[in-house]
Amino acid sequence: MIRRNLSGSLAGSRRRRSLGLVAGAALIALAASGCKSVVHAGAAATIGDHRISVADLRTATDDLYAGPGALSFTRAQVQQYVLNAKIRDVLFDRVAADLGVSPPPDSIVREQVAELEQQLGGEAALIARGAQIQPPDGPVLLSHATIDGYFRQYLEQQAITAALVRKMPPSDDVLQAQYQQDIANYQSEDSDFILVKTEALAAQIKGQLDADPSKFAALAKQYSTDASTKVNGGAAGNQPRGSFPTDLEDPIFAAKDGDIIGPLKTQLGYFVVKINKITNIPFARAKADILQKIESGEDPAYGTILLAHEVAQISKTLDVHVNARFGSWSAKTASVGADLSALSTPAQTGPTTPADSSAPSGTTTTP
Repeated sequence: MIRRNLSGSLAGSRRRRSLGLVAGAALIALAASGCKSVVHAGAAATIGDHRISVADLRTATDDLYAGPGALSFTRAQVQQYVLNAKIRDVLFDRVAADLGVSPPPDSIVREQVAELEQQLGGEAALIARGAQIQPPDGPVLLSHATIDGYFRQYLEQQAITAALVRKMPPSDDVLQAQYQQDIANYQSEDSDFILVKTEALAAQIKGQLDADPSKFAALAKQYSTDASTKVNGGAAGNQPRGSFPTDLEDPIFAAKDGDIIGPLKTQLGYFVVKINKITNIPFARAKADILQKIESGEDPAYGTILLAHEVAQISKTLDVHVNARFGSWSAKTASVGADLSALSTPAQTGPTTPADSSAPSGTTTTP
C-alpha cells in the first residue's frame, strides 16, 4: 500500500521531543530598535543597562571555538553566534524575571543532558548533532564548556513559554486549528483492502462480498494487486488519518464499522474496502490533550507567538546597540549581522569555511 511518508520525532517520546536540540521558538522576531548610538569602549554590545564586554565575548568565543562542533565554522562566525546568544539571553532573562520564572536547578540540567547524551551516543555525538542542524533552525554550536549552559537556557525558555500559555491560554479557535493540524493523533482506521485495475472487476468483487463478507480474505489473495496487503488477506492494520490519499481516506472515515465500500477510484486503481474499526476522538475530548502539548512545547506554534510578542514588548524598552567591530543589530532579522570577513576578531585563526546564509546566528536557536 502506498502511504504518505509520515516523519516521527527524533527521540520517539513526548518527553524526549521536549529535549530536542531545536527550540520551537528559535525564529522569534525580537523587534528591537536598530539605533546607531555609539557603544562605550570595551563593550561588544549593550542591551538597556546590561553590558556585554569585549573580554567576555572573547572568552565565550574561545570556549565554544575549542569544541568539535565548531570545526566547520570560521572564528568570526562563532564569535557572531556567541554575541547573538548573549543578547538573546539578556532579553529572555528579562521576560523570565517579569513572569517569575527561575532557571532550572543544575541537577535537572545535568540529568537532561545526560539523557540526551545516552540517546545519541555520548557528549561528542550530541555536540556533532547540534552543529549539523540546518536552517531555518540553524546550527547549535556546543562544546564541553558550554553544553550545560545552553541546555539551562533552553529549559528556562520552555518554562517561560509554559508560563505565558498559562497566563494567556489559547482560544477554542486556536485549539481547533491545532486539532485539525494534529488530526492523525485523534483519528485512525483499521481496514482491509482489495486493489484492482478496473472498475468492473472491483464492482464484481464488491457484489460477491455483499452476498458473503467472509470471502474478503480469499478474494484479496486472489485478485488484489497490492503486494503489501494481499498476503495478509487485505489486512493493512491500524493507520492514523493522513496515511492514505484523500480520495481513499475520506470515504473510509465517512463509513461505519463493518461496512464494505467501493469501488473507490484512485490514482492507484480501484479499491474495495472492509471497515473493521474507525477511531475518532472528537475535539471536545481532545482539548485537554492539545492544551497540555501546547504548554509543554510539543506543539510549539502558539507558545512561539506568545513568546515573540512578549520579547518584542521588552525590546521596545531596551535599546540594543552593537559595537561596529562585531557587526550591527538588525531589527528586521532580530540578530547581529554583517560581512563576517570584514569584522575584527581576536588573533587566533581557524577553519576557513566561507561565510554564507547558513552562518550561525544566536537568534535562530534559543536555549
